[in-house]
Amino acid sequence: MRLCIIGSSHCAALGDGWEEVKGRYPGTEIHIFAAPRQQVLETRLTGSELVPETEKLRNFFQLSSGGRETINVQQYDRFLLYALQKQAEIFQDDASYSEAVMQASRSARVLESPEMVLARRLRECTSAPIDVALSPYRRPVGGRVPAEGSVAEENAAFARLWAEAVPGARFVPQPPETVLTGRATIPDYGSGTRRLSTREGQKPIPHKSHDDVHANAEYGAIWISRYLEGLQHEELPA
Repeated sequence: MRLCIIGSSHCAALGDGWEEVKGRYPGTEIHIFAAPRQQVLETRLTGSELVPETEKLRNFFQLSSGGRETINVQQYDRFLLYALQKQAEIFQDDASYSEAVMQASRSARVLESPEMVLARRLRECTSAPIDVALSPYRRPVGGRVPAEGSVAEENAAFARLWAEAVPGARFVPQPPETVLTGRATIPDYGSGTRRLSTREGQKPIPHKSHDDVHANAEYGAIWISRYLEGLQHEELPA
């Protein structure tokens, strides 16, 4: 399988994690096209290629993918749109919101998302499966842990909404073994995180100490392993 990952700066963790575990998956080839925040949206579809519209994005694509400036969509068997949107953060019980409000919020987070823009762009030239995953939950800060709420219901709703909106699209939740509570990532996965490279041969630049969102290579290895093993068994992480 040839997998194309398109995403944000969080892809640094996936890339580092993949380097640690790729020996376990000899039949899998992964190319990552990443840029900070939502810069990957600054692409246009030319024929069957996603082409960067800025020199800055072209540079990020080259550095993250091993020299590739554009995404030749027809070359890939599957796509993963990774961490272009943050997880929902709730510091009170979900029960305080009406069901109608929760449904409207979840629908907007799918239908109006940056991932939806890219998924529909891809669907113009490929029928390959498209998987979608949000950024990691925040790690607890100052003892303040988000309410667990109805995470299972939320994940199920996202899965349904994606399946209805884009044929062949699936939602991938965060691996449960990386979660401290329903909506917080285990703090250990925040140790040794790094930024995306901005030039060839650059030494890893760590995130600032107050960063509570980006994850490390250990997290990336767990995430990509669980994802690939789920695909091998015709299912996604639960």
